[in-house]
Amino acid sequence: MKTGEQVQKQTLSIHKNLFSFYKYSSLENGVFKEMNQMKNKFQAECKKLNDDLIAKKDRMFETMDINDWELDEDKARAIPRNKIINDKTLAMDLMLVNVNKSLFCVRRLTLLI
Repeated sequence: MKTGEQVQKQTLSIHKNLFSFYKYSSLENGVFKEMNQMKNKFQAECKKLNDDLIAKKDRMFETMDINDWELDEDKARAIPRNKIINDKTLAMDLMLVNVNKSLFCVRRLTLLI
């Protein structure tokens, strides 16, 4: 049978270890919380960029000036110009190809985080 002193030592040891574990866990959780906040901020910025790009494409489509659309030349060559002008979805997919590519890379990056 254990004496009161042995039980007290074990209790103190358990208390010390649990306190150290809790302190370490709190620090680790703080890092994860900060990473999650950064990810959420990055995703919000990415969504704003995407929304701004869609709005810009809408304004460009309304002008009907196909020369300013910065079309993907490889894809645009295979499609008649009047079809591009009459199909808003198609036109928006083809216009501002360089911005689309960079935003696509940013979107993929947000999925990795």
